[in-house]
Amino acid sequence: MCCYVLRNSSLDYSEQRYHYSYKMEILPGEKLGMPLVPQIGTTSTRIAQNTEDWHSHRAFELVFVIEGATAWEFQDDATKEVTGGHFIVVPPGVVHRAVRSIRKPSSICGVFINPECRQCGKNTTFTKQDIYFINSVLSKSASAVAPFGRELMAHLNRMVVAKLGFERDEKNPLAKANLRTLACSVIMEAICCLVATPPGEPTAVITAAKNYLRQHVQNPIQMPDLIKHMGFSRSYLFSIFKMETGMTPNDYYVRIRIERAQELLIESTASVTAIAMDTGFSSSQYFSSVFRKITGQTPLEFRQNSQSFPVGLEKTMRERKRARTTRNAAAISQFYDV
Repeated sequence: MCCYVLRNSSLDYSEQRYHYSYKMEILPGEKLGMPLVPQIGTTSTRIAQNTEDWHSHRAFELVFVIEGATAWEFQDDATKEVTGGHFIVVPPGVVHRAVRSIRKPSSICGVFINPECRQCGKNTTFTKQDIYFINSVLSKSASAVAPFGRELMAHLNRMVVAKLGFERDEKNPLAKANLRTLACSVIMEAICCLVATPPGEPTAVITAAKNYLRQHVQNPIQMPDLIKHMGFSRSYLFSIFKMETGMTPNDYYVRIRIERAQELLIESTASVTAIAMDTGFSSSQYFSSVFRKITGQTPLEFRQNSQSFPVGLEKTMRERKRARTTRNAAAISQFYDV
């Protein structure tokens, strides 16, 4: 698995250039001579970090979450969480940001695609008909979250390595050609994933495991309890769970307990210690440490900030989840007929 903590981008947001504002290594597409791909970026963080505020792009943004999980919110108040092994399609012109401008612990790779640019087929492996099809699929997959498998993961890792190699020696024509080819492979595999798999459709086993864990947020269990309940071996369950979500069952369990704690901090006046106990943490100190690692804030900071949301963002997390479930169901029922 390739994970990198990368340098800050020097691009000026006031110039409306495609960029990330924190620890994102950006490779502008013009260096590749590849108009179809305005930029490629990669980043990895082990703790929650502040990132850019509300913004939009001129191209489709495909964000691949390789490890961990992170979430985006859109100006229409929709929220999409993307776990490891999944990617999201952000359409051009759509205003969005990481939830509360905080990037959760994750390793991600962003590929921008502009299928309507001039000479968009230049230095790619795609014909005009291919690019028309790519544009059609991406347009019908607006804001969709889709899973990707080992083949696309392999292409992503190879592309990241090739990107770093090209940045060290930009005059090497073979390094440039290799990166172009791999970028086209990533795009092709992503399109295949969107066409083949309705977004957000996890396996029945993983869905059952998630449901069991969510049922025990307020009555904490141990991982052996989950294994016994599911009836699979530990190695098999952990393997398919991480393949599907990018997290171990234990990591996922911690995250949903923190999500529940966030709801309680917003909806109730209970003390931090009481909320820590209600969500199964052994002490308020440990709870605060885990809370800050995942959200980038202490519980008290989160509670204070949640009381000053701008208009349109004051919904509780529970309301957001219900709205997201409704939207996802509608999106699946109207999934494209390319």
